Amino acid sequence: MTQYVVTRPYRAPEIVLCMPYDNKVNVWSIGCIMAEMILHKRLFYALNSRQLYRNILRILGSPSADFIARVNDPAVSEAIEDVGNYVAKPFDEIFPDNFFKPTDPSFPHLNADNARDLLENMLKIDPNERYNVQQAVQHPYVSRWFRENEWNHPQVPVEYREEDNEARMTADEWRGNFIVTDFRFNVLMAIIHSFN
Repeated sequence: MTQYVVTRPYRAPEIVLCMPYDNKVNVWSIGCIMAEMILHKRLFYALNSRQLYRNILRILGSPSADFIARVNDPAVSEAIEDVGNYVAKPFDEIFPDNFFKPTDPSFPHLNADNARDLLENMLKIDPNERYNVQQAVQHPYVSRWFRENEWNHPQVPVEYREEDNEARMTADEWRGNFIVTDFRFNVLMAIIHSFN
């Protein structure tokens, strides 16, 4: 499996460490994007994989021995040992209450504690402990937008037009050119609006 599947700041630890991976790497990436939307900066910035792994550990702490034992590459195992041990930072320090809008009584589930809990479960170093997609979309912070009947909704084919790459339009014009029927996009947009 290749290491070059995700833009570096959103790359899950199992990819960084050349381990087998599954679709939980997407949950990690969404967690990174959600964190970036809250912080207004990348949570894990790095110029290379070793620096990225160290930056992940500085925030989330060192992984369990069980996780490290699953690394099959001796060179990667040696690099892990060189990084050292770290203690996790509390999420309420990384994402303090003042980074969130006050809780709206109409939407009590859209609160800082639920946002942090969702992030904490999407950003588990060990994919065996990390939420899968189904768990993430059913979390109280986003479950308001989850629709069971849309879960296995077929993907709408998107027509790619080369000329769109050169088009000069405003953001509103771009939005007007796209009809989005995939509910997952609507969930993401609702989350984005909850931070504004």
